[in-house]
Amino acid sequence: MPMTLELSMDDARCLYDHLTRHIVEIDHERVHTERHQMRRELAADSERLRQIKTRLGQLIEPAG
Repeated sequence: MPMTLELSMDDARCLYDHLTRHIVEIDHERVHTERHQMRRELAADSERLRQIKTRLGQLIEPAG
């Protein structure tokens, strides 16, 4: 189900920056975990967040 969220440009940039940092943290944790299942779950989370970040970046880019 699609959802619409209105953000100010500053809030969108803040969210974009937060996503960037969080993805780095997830990737770092994924690399250092011993559990195969956990690595797969973290990789899936990272990929999903990257997709969201890409879409958000496309909306921010024209203004910035």
